Amino acid sequence: MSNYSHSNKNEELYLSIPSPDNRKRFTIINEINKQSIVLMISNELKFSPFLGLVINRFQLDSNTRKKIIVKTDCGRRIKTLEGTFNNQILYISISDLIDEDYDEDDKKSVSISPQVEEKEKYLPLFKEQKDNKNLFFKTIIKPIIKGPMENVRVIIGESYPYRCKFLISNPSIRSRVNIYFTEIPNENRELDYSFKVVFANNSRCPKLIVSELEELIRTKINISKTNIRSILFVATQYYRDNSFFYASYSGEKTTELLFPDLKHGQTISENQLLLKIYNEVEQVSKHNNIPESLAKKLLFINSFDTKSLLNNDKESNHSSLISLNPSHRTCQISLIKFNNLMKKSSQDQECSICYCDYSQNEMVELICGHKFCNNCLNFYFKESINNGNGNKMSISCPTTDCQNKCIDEVTIETMVQDSSFSKLNTKNLIRDYIFHVPGSFSCPQRGCGRLLLGITSTSKYAPYVHCYGHNFCIFCKKSGYHWPYSCVNFQHKIVDDLYSYKWILENTTVCPKCEIPVQRTMGCSHITCKCSFEFCYICSSNWREHSICQSAKRNLRVINDIKKKNVGFSDKFLDGFFASKKIKSNDPIILYLINSFFNLLSESSDKSNQSLLEESIILLRNLADMNLKHTSKFDFTVSSCQNMLKKLLRPDITLKLNFGSNYFDLIKTNNIQKVISLSANICMNGVKKSVAKLFVNTQFFDFKQEISNHLNKIIKCNNGTDIELYDPKKIRIFNQHGGQIKNSQEILDGEALFITKSANEQFIEPEIPALTPEEIEKANQDNEEDVKLSYNNTINLFKKLHQKDKRKNDKLKILENEVNQLKLQQQLKID
Repeated sequence: MSNYSHSNKNEELYLSIPSPDNRKRFTIINEINKQSIVLMISNELKFSPFLGLVINRFQLDSNTRKKIIVKTDCGRRIKTLEGTFNNQILYISISDLIDEDYDEDDKKSVSISPQVEEKEKYLPLFKEQKDNKNLFFKTIIKPIIKGPMENVRVIIGESYPYRCKFLISNPSIRSRVNIYFTEIPNENRELDYSFKVVFANNSRCPKLIVSELEELIRTKINISKTNIRSILFVATQYYRDNSFFYASYSGEKTTELLFPDLKHGQTISENQLLLKIYNEVEQVSKHNNIPESLAKKLLFINSFDTKSLLNNDKESNHSSLISLNPSHRTCQISLIKFNNLMKKSSQDQECSICYCDYSQNEMVELICGHKFCNNCLNFYFKESINNGNGNKMSISCPTTDCQNKCIDEVTIETMVQDSSFSKLNTKNLIRDYIFHVPGSFSCPQRGCGRLLLGITSTSKYAPYVHCYGHNFCIFCKKSGYHWPYSCVNFQHKIVDDLYSYKWILENTTVCPKCEIPVQRTMGCSHITCKCSFEFCYICSSNWREHSICQSAKRNLRVINDIKKKNVGFSDKFLDGFFASKKIKSNDPIILYLINSFFNLLSESSDKSNQSLLEESIILLRNLADMNLKHTSKFDFTVSSCQNMLKKLLRPDITLKLNFGSNYFDLIKTNNIQKVISLSANICMNGVKKSVAKLFVNTQFFDFKQEISNHLNKIIKCNNGTDIELYDPKKIRIFNQHGGQIKNSQEILDGEALFITKSANEQFIEPEIPALTPEEIEKANQDNEEDVKLSYNNTINLFKKLHQKDKRKNDKLKILENEVNQLKLQQQLKID
């Protein structure tokens, strides 16, 4: 035990924590110097004091506060701690740009007083769209707005020179094509423009080559620069001919039959989500007569609750719009009189960032009227996208105190010269949507990429989600089926005992004297058992005493014995089960549910829902025998199954079935144990194998000393006399993500801790160690013993029907008979 003297004599030796543990811990990695820390915070902590803790722990300059960028491990920037989870990895970096915006936690607590709208702060408007004589807008953008093309979506830029993005996508194709057209103004006012092609998610479509499509478009432009529909038709055809389509998938028919609400939990592709976002942005934009960039910001603030925004009148949304300082109050970009559009001048203009003079063609005018050169905006947008801005956290106009806080995505993506930033901006849009829209998440299957949206109340839906050839649990997102088992205690078992009893009763007659099952393969009904007792095979009566066979009495005593054993089923259910025929259907969902309900009935201590489970089993067996043929009886059975499964999906019933009524009552009355002792698994640096499990001392140095003592004992036991021992004053403790732990309070219960001998020893990514030859040999021996044990358990399966073995003199023959019966039973199961 440690010689360290505690400052507080009444202090507990080991650390205790509340259960459940509501604290939140982050492993924070500084991307600049790769240092890492562990930070334990309360759930109530706001983002601003959290930044203060980060600055203090990393010893950063307090002046960098507005430049600190915090991102999750998936690359999404956060400005609030809402939505973060325990044991999450966060990355911080220092941006070259100053973030003047509030953090989102402060925004919710700050009331912004409505400002008086000044018409003078907006650029003037044309009276009608036809007054705008710009050739690019009339020739390139307007034809697609008036006559939309299949699989083509146009998004208009909110800046001058005019620009637009044509999104070519298909819900059944994973990849998509973005074609950007940007006007090139000239003194002769002739139509001239440039274009850029960007493919997204084309890793599985090697035939999609940017240079090939650009050459096709260039050829069409040389033929006719004004025929935009012809240009887009060629691009769409190339996209379809060279893309990889999702395999057609109609879902699991049985699951959709039993859980009709499954249709509300269908996954969609990224292309479908993008079209959904653009459609909703357009609707909100037109409803409130605001630019689409502002409509997208409004949707993010309201978690994409489009219905409420559309149901409200314009005045109801007025205060929200005023607080956002709208850059303009029109949804039609063609009505805005940009300064450079109205004043064609050969005179150079000054960039508001670098203060250099540029020609009008090298300048971009935003919707707020401020002008910047291409190079400055390129750098500004790249840095902003790298910081995670551009969608939920919009990019503001670089001019100080400008009201334009939402620069549109088309202007951003056309100005960045590197196409990877255009792809990253779209990725950030999808990430932000999933994070900020409740109940939305990506499919957990690696490489799938499909999304599930808006599942806010999982108890209303099916417990499984089918996603193009694989499935996962809607509650915990783990792959495979495990409901009706709980997510924290799921296990896949096969019910053998009851089916074994059923097979014995259907295929054998149990000897009334020695209680050994006998199977007749041929001959008459007169059976002479090996115990010399004679009985009738049909009714199991004494052959010398019976005259008329009563088959109903066959094995009746065995059935009564099974009922007396209290195997978890009611007598009525057992009578019906033993009298029923073998299930004809091989449907995996129905068989899985039946077996799972059997397990819960036999193992659960809660009997309050016994009748519900038994009725569900009977209904599912009846449904399986109908082979999914639609009749009036079939429809009634399906409806009954649906009602039963809806009841079983209730969270309180699932808890009772898995953990018993007592556990559920403890949760309900809030009488669960409040405090537990904190423990941790100790591992050597770089090795996942635990060498000790220790309680965590309240004093951190005491804990380090106990760790050192355990590790030094292991070294000495392995005759490591020449190996450097662990010194409690020098060792460093890391979690599995490489975050250094400097306090007992920063440890999570049951987690693995990795120990280095000094500050000079670097943390090594933990790996599962290779087995030594001795460990492999021991594992093989254990495996052989497990096989023997499994075989012996199988041999003893039938012995549950009787308590004593009355054939001690003929054990070998009985064993041989039972083995033959087992083989036959196994063959029947396979058939």
